[in-house]
Amino acid sequence: MTEASRFHLWDNLRELTIDESIKQPSEDLFFKIKDSEGQIDENKSLILMRCCTLIISKSITMQTIDGLEIKGSHINISSYLKGTPSDLNTYLGYLEKLIPHISDHIGIMVKEIIRKIEISTIMYKKFKEIWDKADIRGNDEFLTGMIQLLWLFVINIKSLLKINSIFESGYLIIAVYKIALNTIDPELVGFSQPFIVDLCGIMKASIEKTKTWADSVDTLLQDFLQKGQLCSKNGLIPGIFAGSVLNKNISLLSHMYQSSLTQDDFDERDLILTKQKIRTPQKPKCIRVSKPHEIVGKVLRWDEQTNEPSIASKLHDVTLPPASPFIPPPTPMTMTMELNNWFVDLLDSITDPETLLQQSVPAYLYKGLVLRRNDMLEATKKIFVQRNIGTKSALGMMFINDNFEMHENPKQNDLVLNKNSRIDELEKFFTIVIGRIFTKELEKGLNSENLAKNEDFNRGIFACCLEALLYLHSVVSINFEEVLDISGSTPFDLWRVVNAFLQFDCNIPQSLRRHYRDIEIKIISHLAWREGSKINQAIKVLINRNQESSETSLFLRRVLSHSANRILELSNCLGLTEVVKEEIWSVFKDLLSEKTEILVNRHIDHMIVCTIYGVCKIHGNVSFKQIIEKYRQLYFEEPNFFKKVFINDQNNEDIIVFYNLEYIRHMKEIIIRKGSFAKPRIDILHPASPLRSCVPTQMISSGVISSIMKSPIKSPFRTPRSEALWAPCETFANVPKFVSQKINFDSGQPIKKSKIIVDLLQVSKEDIGPAPSLKRDNSTN
Repeated sequence: MTEASRFHLWDNLRELTIDESIKQPSEDLFFKIKDSEGQIDENKSLILMRCCTLIISKSITMQTIDGLEIKGSHINISSYLKGTPSDLNTYLGYLEKLIPHISDHIGIMVKEIIRKIEISTIMYKKFKEIWDKADIRGNDEFLTGMIQLLWLFVINIKSLLKINSIFESGYLIIAVYKIALNTIDPELVGFSQPFIVDLCGIMKASIEKTKTWADSVDTLLQDFLQKGQLCSKNGLIPGIFAGSVLNKNISLLSHMYQSSLTQDDFDERDLILTKQKIRTPQKPKCIRVSKPHEIVGKVLRWDEQTNEPSIASKLHDVTLPPASPFIPPPTPMTMTMELNNWFVDLLDSITDPETLLQQSVPAYLYKGLVLRRNDMLEATKKIFVQRNIGTKSALGMMFINDNFEMHENPKQNDLVLNKNSRIDELEKFFTIVIGRIFTKELEKGLNSENLAKNEDFNRGIFACCLEALLYLHSVVSINFEEVLDISGSTPFDLWRVVNAFLQFDCNIPQSLRRHYRDIEIKIISHLAWREGSKINQAIKVLINRNQESSETSLFLRRVLSHSANRILELSNCLGLTEVVKEEIWSVFKDLLSEKTEILVNRHIDHMIVCTIYGVCKIHGNVSFKQIIEKYRQLYFEEPNFFKKVFINDQNNEDIIVFYNLEYIRHMKEIIIRKGSFAKPRIDILHPASPLRSCVPTQMISSGVISSIMKSPIKSPFRTPRSEALWAPCETFANVPKFVSQKINFDSGQPIKKSKIIVDLLQVSKEDIGPAPSLKRDNSTN
């Protein structure tokens, strides 16, 4: 194979982000097997290369941050065995052929992989055999969802109970089918009742033992329901299989199974789920230079005969071209049109939103909801009038006054003053959203009163509606922070309700969903870490009282997954090795868990950039300039993002000054030690899993560790050990003298309404004059 072919082969495996040190041994092993195989096609070549790379990666010895030696622990089996289930036999065949050419201990590992995959495929064949013989009838969408749900039950319970034998797996499959078939209309099942007789007959199993397994599975499903890991239409096991919650349960079970996977496990979801995905996210987002399209042959074929319509063609002779199979990519104009059409259809779909709201909450709560809504609308209206949103602008009124006669009409004047089209849209939009959310709670059999009473929830939903309205109409004069001030919400409160807002309508355009995804990143990156915020107070409680709320736990997991994703993407673009990536990840987990106070009033991405630089100072020569250039290629950067980093209440400096003054003062011991804390201060921010397994797709130590309330006062001056960690040759500006500071979470909760809102509420309405009529020109008389 030529050099060009080798490069072509690696290009097809780019999503694996294979280390350069692994490529040459993988190629050597590949050609050794290929020469004995003879001519093989491109697909088999790629499968063989994946198998060779998997084995070489597993044989590479790596050193952890703790100084232990491991062999390829970061390798994800499912990412290397990517492909349709029909290719699994080809994978297994090549893995078996590779065993004589590798060392014994790696051969044992490969045999264990083969054994696990064979057990999974045999289980699936038996599972599918029962499904085919059961001949369940229904619409295609329901049947597809049902078989996926049952398989996810099987593999989740198999993983939970650590089942490794085909014998026990067979009883598990029968038990899952028995529970599911008892919830379906018997007329739609090909088996005769009792179903357990036919099920045991297919698998040649004991009826008594199957009943024991069915009781155990039923208990596990009840436990899943109580923990919120499953949804039920009626709160009971039969409600799990209802069509209205089928897709939700598939999503929940898939997430539960993914969280239990280790790097050495084969992902059994690929056997049943229709969408094939790499379970270890690979996201090469570096900017690539696109090649221009090449035109081959003639563009206009004037000299050739054609059956196309001519000037003599009759209308009935003209045939329409077939519909294009390609969907054009969205553009700003098409996305705006889609948003506008959705919004107009939504407002038109419900003629009386007040009735919807009245029907979804008790009468005694309805009045309070309306008063709170009117209060927020009044505050919004003042801002809109101030910014000329939804009203006639001052320049427009100057033009009218100069060119038209104004007829006195007090009633019309009052209407013009008080009428604001955007406020009317916002009022109806918020009423529909909150009404539908309460209605869905009632459909689930839950009580909507708690949500109706929760002021933080209502203000958060109002903020979501206001932000959506501004985004829809491309209003940029009001930023997101002002939206929070107007509604009286906080970043953390809005983050808690965004998911409920996005679920009120399944037809919300993707562009709006992406906008709220960007807002979520903004919140978890820096808005929620402002001094005195709710998340800071929650962490204080977590540290001091060993208490962790579910909402705080979910937020911290999002922070962790976001940070892992950022580190992986930046590290890939910088070309760092897996060992360095894992060391960066270990140091950053220590920052999140042990030095959480450094995040106050700062941006998480600043901490990530500093961590990458600090670790790379030990392993190589990566400059701040290189890291910042890659960051700018990958992400949207606000003006002066790296030039204004919080130092203290009086000073903001560039990222390099911050690194030298503050970051190293807090983190130099952790970077030099290259080790993690034996008992993390915040467990949820310091998982033992490697970097790649923490990337998305969703407890306290004893008092020997210093409190989060105060950052330890250490000497900021350099020592012989930490001299290499400073960045003396890189700077945006002159480095000032070292300063020290204390950061704490003691500040009180910010007020609901900012001063600007209070001032605007006191502004009197400006008289814009009576209705106009065209002025006459008297100069010609």
